[in-house]
Amino acid sequence: MDDNSATLRQAGWEVTLDVTRVEWQERSVSLAIDNEQFVGQFTFWGSGAIELACAEVATGELWHEHREAFTEDNLREALEGLLNRLGAVAECSHVPDSGRRAASGKN
Repeated sequence: MDDNSATLRQAGWEVTLDVTRVEWQERSVSLAIDNEQFVGQFTFWGSGAIELACAEVATGELWHEHREAFTEDNLREALEGLLNRLGAVAECSHVPDSGRRAASGKN
């Protein structure tokens, strides 16, 4: 994530990774990504649940989606979906991939 974080920061995005917030009972990893136009959050829970949220600052328009991750592909697709909604995917060189996926020849 370091290369993408640096690229996003240069393009005006702030990226914050948070592991299991104290006030939450269930283990989780949360990625917040925002700029002057959008605020987004990707949370992956220990149960396999994924929460995606995005808000447009100027309009207050809010989008939220709940998914279940059964595979690495599900997790990747959810993150790509949030980045696409934020418009941040154009700023990233790639969404992190696993070695297993790269070795399988899947893109």
